[in-house]
Amino acid sequence: MGGAPGLCERARFGRVEVLPGPHGGRYPWSHTLLVGGSTPAVIDPGMTFDPARFDLDAAGIALVVNSHCHEDHEGGNHHFPNAQVVAPLEDAPCIRSLDAYAKAMGFDAERDAYWRKAMIEVYGFRESPVHRETRDGEVLEAGGARMRFVHLPGHTPGHSGIW
Repeated sequence: MGGAPGLCERARFGRVEVLPGPHGGRYPWSHTLLVGGSTPAVIDPGMTFDPARFDLDAAGIALVVNSHCHEDHEGGNHHFPNAQVVAPLEDAPCIRSLDAYAKAMGFDAERDAYWRKAMIEVYGFRESPVHRETRDGEVLEAGGARMRFVHLPGHTPGHSGIW
């Protein structure tokens, strides 16, 4: 049957490829984007992302871009040991530190231990370096494509669309 591929199918649109998450990408799964070219990049590798599922050479990825600080969009950063990680200025502290994430989420000392345990044991949270913090309108080049960050706060303070 013809037509556009469904959200659960791997699909390529120019240099950008959709790497679909299980279960239609619904939380805690998510979709990841791969931007191909000489300096390949991934956008929003979530906590359930598995490079082997897509025969992806994780060591060859040059750049990881996070649109915001939720675990289903940055929890897979650790798969890319050679990549520079880029994230919005306002959300970078929460990607770097579980303490900063807990504070941003409003957890108090009484609930903190349970939340921390769940984030680590259930969701596999790992702190990740952020090598570059972006601002609204900033442009990155990766994989032969130009990506502009559009600040869209609300979902998180730094939530950004990548155009």
